[in-house]
Amino acid sequence: MGAFDANDAVRGRVEGFDIERVRLHARGCQRDANTPGRMIAQGGRWELREFDSAELARAAAAGGDHDGEWQSAQPNSVIAHRVRRQPGGAAADPLIVPLVDAINPARWFADLDSLTQWDRSSYGPELPLSRAWIEGRFSAIGLEVSAPAFSMPGSGGGQISVNNVIGRWNGTLLPDEWIIVGAHYDSRNSSLSSTTNTPGAEDNASGCAGVIELARVLVANRPQRSILFMCYAGEEQGLYGSKAHVQALQATGDLAKVQAVVTMDMIGYSADTTLDVLFESSATWSAYLNQFADAASAYVPALRVTLSTNPFGSDHVPYLNAGKKTLLAIENDWDIYPYYHR
Repeated sequence: MGAFDANDAVRGRVEGFDIERVRLHARGCQRDANTPGRMIAQGGRWELREFDSAELARAAAAGGDHDGEWQSAQPNSVIAHRVRRQPGGAAADPLIVPLVDAINPARWFADLDSLTQWDRSSYGPELPLSRAWIEGRFSAIGLEVSAPAFSMPGSGGGQISVNNVIGRWNGTLLPDEWIIVGAHYDSRNSSLSSTTNTPGAEDNASGCAGVIELARVLVANRPQRSILFMCYAGEEQGLYGSKAHVQALQATGDLAKVQAVVTMDMIGYSADTTLDVLFESSATWSAYLNQFADAASAYVPALRVTLSTNPFGSDHVPYLNAGKKTLLAIENDWDIYPYYHR
């Protein structure tokens, strides 16, 4: 498996810099003239920014609506690297090929389109309508459906109650080994609190429709392990739905049953004719990232894969913080999608 170190392309531009004056900033957050520092390089979902002394104070005080938006830069570290398929690489498993072939893009797109008929702000009156629609889809697949409520801060103060949606498949052989496949179903526009004009086709009806399509294909083959197909609310305001689910698992003692987690966030856009994906986790789970890169090579060889071990700002983070093997799948062009949060 060939790869490039994202630092290689820019090392000459940053040599001699004081590492204390450099920070990693999440691409797509605070994309305006007020973002502190000067961008000197970018890779994966990150940009490297250099600061003068006054700007360092601004960076320290900079807020943001995503966990981990600012991170320290470590010398000789890899921000992201692209995987290049080698001849004779990972072989396709004949038991898996029919599952891949069963994925129906037209059906996925129809579900995406259906979800966009509602303004799905976590603060708005139409979120329960989209939740009921997801529940119906899960029920039709044959899943055990629940919609646990949780509290999150309201846009005008106080607390509000919203719901995650869970479609559960009980494993035929290993019911106490759980896999979680999730995506958030809430959306937003440029205003974090707006309850209108929030169709969220890309962010994140695309991922939610992906969860539903995977449920159809996997359940038809009666998996041995239990699978929780999750659609989270409250992601846009601070990952509240996934945090609530992790807390619920901890409270019941079920967190230990979770073997692996996959999160999909913005999976339907490419800025050019090349399809690409960014797989993201923490360095602890690098082998898990490589498993997905190998799978992409074996089953979707045209897919261009980038790997990153600098996680932030999506529903994989609470599971990573709880010590679970977790991965985010997101399009590599997510931050240049022209209608992102609009």
